[in-house]
Amino acid sequence: MFNESITCGYEHATLFSMSLIAKINGQLVDQSGAGMYDAVLSGSYWSISAGKPAVYLVDARTPLASALTTLAGSSWGEFYVLSSAGGETGHMTVASVPSTVAAGVGKSALTGRITTGSISNFGGSAFSTAYGVNGVSVTAAGNTQGTLVGVGGQAYVDATSDAQASGGQFILTNAGGTAVTTVGTALSKVVLSLVSQGAAKNSAFLYAAKTGTSGVTAPVNCTNGIVVDGASVDVTAFCVGSGSAPTVLWGRDPAGKRLVSVTSGSGAGPIAGGAASHITVTTVSQTAAAGASGTPVVVNTTAVTASSRIIAQIMSYSGTISTNGLPLIYITATSAGTSFTFVVSNAHLSAALSGTVTVAFTIEN
Repeated sequence: MFNESITCGYEHATLFSMSLIAKINGQLVDQSGAGMYDAVLSGSYWSISAGKPAVYLVDARTPLASALTTLAGSSWGEFYVLSSAGGETGHMTVASVPSTVAAGVGKSALTGRITTGSISNFGGSAFSTAYGVNGVSVTAAGNTQGTLVGVGGQAYVDATSDAQASGGQFILTNAGGTAVTTVGTALSKVVLSLVSQGAAKNSAFLYAAKTGTSGVTAPVNCTNGIVVDGASVDVTAFCVGSGSAPTVLWGRDPAGKRLVSVTSGSGAGPIAGGAASHITVTTVSQTAAAGASGTPVVVNTTAVTASSRIIAQIMSYSGTISTNGLPLIYITATSAGTSFTFVVSNAHLSAALSGTVTVAFTIEN
C-alpha cells in the first residue's frame, strides 16, 4: 500500500490503494491500465457531465453507472456497499480530544453546515429546504423486516468517567428574525418538528422507551417521561391545540394548571374571563330551597367537545351547612365547542341554600 497524491481537475485528493498508479481521462486505473473498479476496493472518478466538476469515491462492488446515478447532484460523493458479515460503516470519522485541551472551546467530530440564499414560496411549488445534516435510511424493495434510523445520536459516559450528557440536542437560534408565536406558518421557529408521512398511518409522533443492546447494555428506567421547565415556557407547558395559532383544546400552563378558553358566561353569577387556569366560576348569593336547585349557569368555552367529561369541585362556600344549606354541583348540558351548563343544588332537607359558591371545573376530552 502506498500514498499517492493526484490532482483531478480543480480537486486535489490524497488517495490510498494497493495498485493505484495513474489517472487516464479523469478515471483512476490500475497497473494493467484497466479501470480500477474491477481491481481495487475503492477509487476516484472525476466527471463534469453533470454540468459542474464532481469527485466520486465508489466501492468496486457496485456498477459505476448506478453509483453515479445515486450520487447525482453531489459535489463530492461516496458510495459504499456494506456486504460483509458483521458490523460495517460506510464512512467513519473519529475525533479524540485530549484531557489537557483548553476549556471553553467547542469540538465537533463531524460538522455539516449549509448557507442558503434561497427564498421559498411557503406552501407553494417553489419550496426548498436547507439541511445542515440530512440522514436518510431506506428499506430495500421487498424487505419486510429490519430496523431503520434516519439519524442516530448517542452520548456514552464511560464507566471510569462522568459528565452531563444528552443523546440528542437541537438548538435553534433566532438572532433577529420575527418572533412568531404561530406554528406551521412561513416564519415559524420550531426547535423540533415531528412529521408523519406515507400512505399508511405511523405508530406515534414521539415514543419514549427504555432499550438496550442484548448482553451489553441493560435497559433502565428514566426518572421522568417528558420534562418541561416551566420557567422556559411563556404560555403552555404542554397542550393539544388546533390550528397554527393554536386554540388550546387541552393543556397545562407552566405552573402545572389546566388551560382552557373561557370567553364569557350567563346565568346566576359572573364568570372568570380570559384563558383561566382551570375554569373557576363564582356564583353570588346562590339561593335554593331545601332539596331544590338554583338557577342554571352557562359557561362559554371552546374546550368542550361532544365527548367531554366535565369534573366539578366546590372550592369554597361562604355559608354554614347547618343553617345555609349544603351545595352540590351537577352538569345539565354541553354544547360541543361552545359551552356547558351547571346547576348548584341544595342537598339539605330543611335549610335553604344561601351564600357564595366557588366552583372549579376540569374538562377531559
